[in-house]
Amino acid sequence: MGGRIGARIIRVVKRAMRQRFNAERAGDLEAVVEFWVAGRRDGRSYNWQVVVEDGACQVTDELERDPDLTIEIDGVHFLKLVTANANGPALFLKGDLKLDGDLMLASRLPRLFRPARR
Repeated sequence: MGGRIGARIIRVVKRAMRQRFNAERAGDLEAVVEFWVAGRRDGRSYNWQVVVEDGACQVTDELERDPDLTIEIDGVHFLKLVTANANGPALFLKGDLKLDGDLMLASRLPRLFRPARR
């Protein structure tokens, strides 16, 4: 996930989150989810927040709000997760996906986004 390719993958995922957000399923949900994806060449993480409020989804690199849920995962497992080659609950149970905060929000999160068309 390091270098330009990793950064490009993260940009594509963030754009897809905005585009595939399902406002109907979100209902009146108001939440801030913060992502920490390890694997940059400089040893740091890719970090961003997804803000769901007023029936909309905003994805921002500004970590200005207190998150309701923080998701921490390494780059390889993140790539497997977003390409449907891994299961979030299984990664969590194995300790490869760390959650801090509202676990009910974590269980609801996948349903807030429409699946990719194949």
